Amino acid sequence: MPSPNSPLNYLRQIAIGSATGLILLALIIGGFTLAAPKSSTPTNTPTNTPTDTPTVTPTTDGRDCSIAELALDDRLVGLHAQVLNPATNEVLFDVQGDVLSVANYDERRLFAVSGQGFYREHASVVASSGYVETGSWRWGIPDPKFATFVDFRTTPLKGSLGFSLNLDNGGYESLADFTSQGNTELTLAGSETSFGEGAFKISFTRSSTDTTVGPTLTRWQVRAFPAPKRSELFSVPILLHERLNLGNREYYFDVENELAFLRDFIKDTRVTTYQEGEETFTVIVENIEWTPIDSNTKSWMFDGTAVITLRSLTA
Repeated sequence: MPSPNSPLNYLRQIAIGSATGLILLALIIGGFTLAAPKSSTPTNTPTNTPTDTPTVTPTTDGRDCSIAELALDDRLVGLHAQVLNPATNEVLFDVQGDVLSVANYDERRLFAVSGQGFYREHASVVASSGYVETGSWRWGIPDPKFATFVDFRTTPLKGSLGFSLNLDNGGYESLADFTSQGNTELTLAGSETSFGEGAFKISFTRSSTDTTVGPTLTRWQVRAFPAPKRSELFSVPILLHERLNLGNREYYFDVENELAFLRDFIKDTRVTTYQEGEETFTVIVENIEWTPIDSNTKSWMFDGTAVITLRSLTA
């Protein structure tokens, strides 16, 4: 065996090293790796990188969209918007329709308007004033009522707010405006006119000193007081005597039959007519109070006075 320092052993080490280098080079050129084999099933790696592009998933059938159901809701309010030329007040653009839904996108409101499309608030161009109209309100009370007070709640006020009432479709009646700058609440006196249903309009006006700011309404409330039409009560005394002398003439009555006739109005309530002089009233008999006095016969049927309580019926 040759010694470790012999020339032959040295040449052998060079040959082994060269062969190893050629094998590694061939593996690299051939695209092979020494890593463990990968699965053939692809995997998705989630990312936490935020994106500003909204993702919209279309429906296969437009009828699945909730807007179709919202369009049937009569509680939804309407949108009426105009773009005016500030120099000439010429109407450059006008849109009007029922608002189906409202959402916020990119810190601006987005309106879905029936038959029109989607409209978004402008980023910089703002109106100097505007208003919101509500639907009709009845408070669940069919009787007449009064709108006694109107309450406003706002952020510290910048600009002004106005409130108008439309009672029974009689046209808008304006109340006092809310103009106290920096205040956050105000209660206005309502209307002295009774009504069955009412609609309301809230007006918004920007600050006259800084047109970039305006009022922010956080809550409003109309306090209604029910005032149904009142009934009139009549207490009518009726003398039920077997014999009465009126104008020097004698009248004879069957007290028992007359009292039974009156009591039947209590047992079987019905509408009747009460006349007082030349005026007549539609009434019901609400109560009968019978006060016997004495008897002129031996039949144990007493004479007396029946006090009839009548309640008028109003349309």
